Amino acid sequence: MSRGFLFLAIVSALLGVLVTVAWIHSYGHLDNFDLNATTWSVGTSSSFGHVRFDFATWDNGRGNEPGIHFDSGRHNDDFLPISPNHPAVVWHAGSSLIYDHAANRLGGHWWGLTVPVWPIVILTAVAPTVWLRRRRRHPAGHCPTCGYDLRATPDRCPECGHAPAGVTS
Repeated sequence: MSRGFLFLAIVSALLGVLVTVAWIHSYGHLDNFDLNATTWSVGTSSSFGHVRFDFATWDNGRGNEPGIHFDSGRHNDDFLPISPNHPAVVWHAGSSLIYDHAANRLGGHWWGLTVPVWPIVILTAVAPTVWLRRRRRHPAGHCPTCGYDLRATPDRCPECGHAPAGVTS
């Protein structure tokens, strides 16, 4: 298994832990993270087990204050993930996966995608799971590459041709 895949598995596992903590946290708090410029904004928010990704533009340059902004607070029960019945919804799959787009009050547009967090948690678990399944340890006396029993042929594995360390041909 390559070192690149191992790196991917480690990063994916760490990301999975962070997403899981954020998922649990989202049931009690509303978190917002925004990167703003004078003519556009990119942001994400999480609440009630959903994460929302937003992109907005302003034609007149009167957008939000430029910079990176983060805020977190308790829910006030009037913030819920966008409803599939909202007039800005372009497409939805049930009440969980929602794409919306509309003109904003500052002369531009905003686009949003709301998704439940659990599929993101599952996706971040794929690479670590594959790595753990492939990383099986073989008992002593077995080939470290394929697991073949080497008691009869300790010099070289007849299955894959691997020579154990310290054996010269």
